Amino acid sequence: MHPLDDKDILASLAADSAPEPERVLAAVRRKRTRQLRRRAAVAVGALAVVAAGLSLTQGVPGFRDAQEPPAVAFGGNACADKPWEEIYSYAREIGGSFVVAKGTLTGRSHAMERTGERMYEMRLSGIRTFFGSSVAEGSLVWIPSATSRSGAIAGQPSGSLWADDGSLMAFLNPTPVVREDLPGPYTRVAPVVGDRLIASAAGCWGPGGLPSEPYTGKLAEIPGSNSYRRAAVTGIRSISLEEVERIGRHTAVEDN
Repeated sequence: MHPLDDKDILASLAADSAPEPERVLAAVRRKRTRQLRRRAAVAVGALAVVAAGLSLTQGVPGFRDAQEPPAVAFGGNACADKPWEEIYSYAREIGGSFVVAKGTLTGRSHAMERTGERMYEMRLSGIRTFFGSSVAEGSLVWIPSATSRSGAIAGQPSGSLWADDGSLMAFLNPTPVVREDLPGPYTRVAPVVGDRLIASAAGCWGPGGLPSEPYTGKLAEIPGSNSYRRAAVTGIRSISLEEVERIGRHTAVEDN
């Protein structure tokens, strides 16, 4: 006997000679139960796929880790442009700090055990902390290159960029639990040129909803990383540093 479809059921209920109402209603209930079970199975399968994707990307520089703020790149398939309010709120939850400073490479590098990516040590000076806990003058941090011994790492953000004179804005993650093989704080940096913050896939920074303009000026990078050229593929933009800081201060007040 074939199961009744909706048309059969409605016709049976409407006909004077309808079969036993209990049988018809039971068929309706059975059909609805089967539909709900199928939908639940599809939903569980979809969640499994998402979970698998997260497990594969967790701990990879540029992806959202348990101890990192949402990735904030303009372009780039490993990052997403998030509103600055969301970025600051998440950073506050994990105790992260945002600073404006000047950075200088120390010449030291470190290869990540799981990804092979080379991280580079940078010394920060002239530090002005505008969000989160104060960062000490001369702090040593580690920035990503998106390169390994075999060259550029496909699918990663474009490494790191900063201004020719060393000026930058940085997010410092004080407790990078998912990066236990890194010898110091993991840090994303973005160039500061005058009163403008330069946003690109290098370091996973984006406009975050603020008005932006194209940027084509010179910038500094880790030697051999080709970060500028790679970031230019998806666009390099400039936004107001003053507005970025204002949102940070406002978010800090709201969160208290």
